[in-house]
Amino acid sequence: MTAKIEDIRILLKLSPQGTAVMDTLTAGMSVSDHKKIDNAEGTFMALHVECIGQCNLGPLFSLAHYYEQAGDLMR
Repeated sequence: MTAKIEDIRILLKLSPQGTAVMDTLTAGMSVSDHKKIDNAEGTFMALHVECIGQCNLGPLFSLAHYYEQAGDLMR
């Protein structure tokens, strides 16, 4: 999937610290890649990182916390 910049409504620039964190979380990922980061199982919710597409500015990523409630997957 390739998105056009016109499809993206709001772009916010990350701070240098935020950019460093995002680069660490997404290192080596390409479109359709995903990973789960769970460094403190049972203490904090795991972070799911997905590369969901590409646009003319670069890759598009989704960061989410998923959990189950009454048997349903929530985010």
